[in-house]
Amino acid sequence: MRTLLKVVAVIALGLSLFGGCAWSNHSRGVPECDGKAMEPGDSCRTVGRGGGSTRTYEETKRSLADSVPVDRALVFGGAAVFVVTVVAVRATRRREGREAA
Repeated sequence: MRTLLKVVAVIALGLSLFGGCAWSNHSRGVPECDGKAMEPGDSCRTVGRGGGSTRTYEETKRSLADSVPVDRALVFGGAAVFVVTVVAVRATRRREGREAA
């Protein structure tokens, strides 16, 4: 049981860190195309296996703003799960210590 809780804690911590990095990147609010800052009126064309697509500055900026709540959820949700699993590991360890005595 303790091993499972530790695995869940590590996964939750990873999700929280990933969300924090994404939140930091998205909350700057500066749309980028190919690593370069976009300005109003710009458009960005991307090409992939399934074809290509073009996004305007405004579409890219809106997409960044829409992703911030998801990033926040990853940070706070991951942190909450991490804290709960750490408390559960400690409680399990304490209970096992009492049963062994």
